[in-house]
Amino acid sequence: MEKIKRIIFDLDNTLIMWKDEYLEGLKKTLEEYNIDFDYKKLNDTVDAEYEDTYPYYTKENLKKFIKDRLDLEVSIEVITAWLDSLYNMSDANPEVNDVLSYLSAKYELVVLTNWFKDSQEKRLIHANMRQFFKEIIGGDEHIKPSIEAYKEAMGPYRPIECLMVGDSIRLDVEGAINAGIKPIHLSQTEPIDGVTTIKNLSELKKIL
Repeated sequence: MEKIKRIIFDLDNTLIMWKDEYLEGLKKTLEEYNIDFDYKKLNDTVDAEYEDTYPYYTKENLKKFIKDRLDLEVSIEVITAWLDSLYNMSDANPEVNDVLSYLSAKYELVVLTNWFKDSQEKRLIHANMRQFFKEIIGGDEHIKPSIEAYKEAMGPYRPIECLMVGDSIRLDVEGAINAGIKPIHLSQTEPIDGVTTIKNLSELKKIL
């Protein structure tokens, strides 16, 4: 691994595990603004369909998407409140932070996430992880698995000088391969042929 200079990390379900409590943030936001709507349906629709509709995230696009798909009017203020509700639920994980501390002493680390950069950066700060990363690349301009997103994440380096670590086969594994980057798949299932698979981020200390 002597050629590797930059490691690109996915965020959700890689660095920070998804928790049902995040849905509570959306639920409370809707209640606060007196919006009577199924918060789970809203979350699931955005999660399943937004990225097939728009090539990047903006609050304006998200507002329009919710109106078009769900016939629900929400303001930019509501969307901002929803995003702000997420960050204080991202708790520190000492084991993950130990791995990041080890890796950041040897490699340049960045995060490549499909969600809003500002929201994800706040979550990393709250989880005491932000200091390990040179840059956070959000979905504000490009989203995985696009080549453009990976080019931005590579920065000044060549694909052969980068690694991608993530849990999604389509976004993190196939997206990285299409960009010429070697992926490391974080998964509890059977490994994919030809792809390095780990079940825990701590295994990176043995590999790298």
